[in-house]
Amino acid sequence: MERNRSPATEEEEEDGEYRSRLMYFERVLPPPTPTPPWLGNRGLALEEAFSRMSVYDDLESGVRTPPFHRASSRLDAPPPYVCDGLFPSDFWAHANGSEAFGRRGRYLDAAAGLRRPFGLAALSESGLPRRGLDSGDNGSNSFLRGTKPLSVTANEYRPDSSSGGRINGFLPRAGPSYLRESFNIGCLRGRIVQLAKHQPSSAGLISKLDRGVVGVEIDMILPEVLASLDELLVDQFGNRFVQSLFSICNEDQRTMILIALTQPPAKFFSICTNQYGCKAANQLLGKLLTPRQISLVVSSLTSNAVSFATHENGHRVLQLCIKSFPEEYNTGVINVIASKCFEIAMDRSGCVVLQDCMEHSSGITREFLIRQILADVLPLAEDRFGNYVVQRLLQLKLHDAIAGAFGRLSGSFVYLSRNKFGSNVVEKLINETSETTPLYTEIIIRELVCAPDAPSLLIDPFGNYVVQTALSASKGHAQKALIRFIESNSGSMQSSMYGKKILGSLEKVKLKSEF
Repeated sequence: MERNRSPATEEEEEDGEYRSRLMYFERVLPPPTPTPPWLGNRGLALEEAFSRMSVYDDLESGVRTPPFHRASSRLDAPPPYVCDGLFPSDFWAHANGSEAFGRRGRYLDAAAGLRRPFGLAALSESGLPRRGLDSGDNGSNSFLRGTKPLSVTANEYRPDSSSGGRINGFLPRAGPSYLRESFNIGCLRGRIVQLAKHQPSSAGLISKLDRGVVGVEIDMILPEVLASLDELLVDQFGNRFVQSLFSICNEDQRTMILIALTQPPAKFFSICTNQYGCKAANQLLGKLLTPRQISLVVSSLTSNAVSFATHENGHRVLQLCIKSFPEEYNTGVINVIASKCFEIAMDRSGCVVLQDCMEHSSGITREFLIRQILADVLPLAEDRFGNYVVQRLLQLKLHDAIAGAFGRLSGSFVYLSRNKFGSNVVEKLINETSETTPLYTEIIIRELVCAPDAPSLLIDPFGNYVVQTALSASKGHAQKALIRFIESNSGSMQSSMYGKKILGSLEKVKLKSEF
């Protein structure tokens, strides 16, 4: 027969079970977080204990507790009140984390909405939390006396069908969702940067901002955000928080953010050349409205325009400003780029920026840029990136620009036609002048046909494309002269893959002329 056990024996067994679980936590959980100053050196601090519990499901119970750093109020002062008088007045002076977990049915409720149910002894034998804080409680203190349902998830518990889908008398409700609805973002001063860089808490902050916050709350956290703006913008999760914050700020607050973003210019360049900072900066700059805001950005861009234009991430920010800002604000930036256009045009990113500058400029600014490009048009035409700049210049269909390019490239059409990149420029020049100025097309064809080594163009890997383009775009005497030239060399072209392509194009031209 089993002997009757005294209440003291039961209490000792419960304490033994608690100690074994606590030792397990000490062994498997991550290192402790820094202790807040107001707790001092008191063994395992409450912050440390709750932080450890927040990242671990409570053993057999499966109860998931919300992270402390999401729900807690400021950590540089004790929580402003303790719910329902469950803790004695001297608890904060003497209790450590171990003691907090050991006391049955204790709840900590910080002003920001922290709901920490149960010490370990508050679990029933089935592993689910008991209805009341202590035996004999009759549920009067259930989760802060029934004011809120216990934070559990439906996937972790299976409700009893006989109780209407309830668990221990309460409907399940997700803890993190409840926290996001209840906390005051202004109470998180001092920890905004840390929270914004952590994925779950960053999502909670963004959700709170999307639902709307009052201007006073933004003013409370804005100084902290401004002080660490560069750190947040280059962070994978922090940059999203800054974007959400910027979207709900008023114009004065946005101007403050832009000043912190663009000054000094070196910091702005560092942010924009980062993978995440580049995307975040583009989102922020796309929302600028006032002249002062635009001037702040343009001023910072101008001082590092060449570096921005030739950087794989930075050039995207520069592109956005050139396309989005009014033309009068971009004059200084475009002039700086034009003065270094040869260096920029031969860069993978820079050639794209130069094309946008030509398209979104006019008047004296565009004329200066075109003159600078034409000064080095021949080396640019045969460059792997520069040729795109020359082609874009020809696409503008500006008579003076086409005439300038044609005059500087004359005498080099055969050489360029054999070049992988230069052949593209010759084709573009033929296509752009065949209708408007057919004289240029005739001169190009004459140079190709009359060259000493002209037959080699017909079997050249790149020259054959120039000949095909000239054949289809030319008319009249120029086209007839080119046809005779091809037919006179057709015998040697039959054995060449590239020659056969030209012969095929010739047949198409003849068929077209018959109709």
